[in-house]
Amino acid sequence: MIKKEEGEARQFSTGAHKQPAKDKGTPVLFPGDAYLEICKHFEEGAVLHGGRNWEKGIPLSELINSLERHIAQEKMGLTDESHDRALAWCAVVYLATKLRIRQGILPAELADIPSPAEAAGQQVRSSDGLRQPKRCAICNELFCPPVPSAIVCSGCGG
Repeated sequence: MIKKEEGEARQFSTGAHKQPAKDKGTPVLFPGDAYLEICKHFEEGAVLHGGRNWEKGIPLSELINSLERHIAQEKMGLTDESHDRALAWCAVVYLATKLRIRQGILPAELADIPSPAEAAGQQVRSSDGLRQPKRCAICNELFCPPVPSAIVCSGCGG
């Protein structure tokens, strides 16, 4: 069964038509050379750590630490490894991990970077002072429900 999608169908000069592609992303625009370099980093990591090791879950703070170290090493001109490739890998895996936390595939405790207010131990309140922020059990993001009794996260809907 083919899922029927809403929106205007695409029509081609050949007469063929296809369902809408809006909001699906445009992979053809992703630079192939950069994609292959990141894939090489995945390949080398699989040899060192085992295939798909990162999918077991790495805390977001550790990915940020690695990303920032590779940025510094790239800026310093170090050539002991492909720091440009490694920093891109860290960014991709950070995003993938965050998305999987939001989807409930990875545990929420991997989202271990507190907001600045939380890190300072401050209470965070909504602008009207009536709603206390809640931490989503699915994506671990702080959100203020629209009404005091609401418990739906604005980030992931969980």
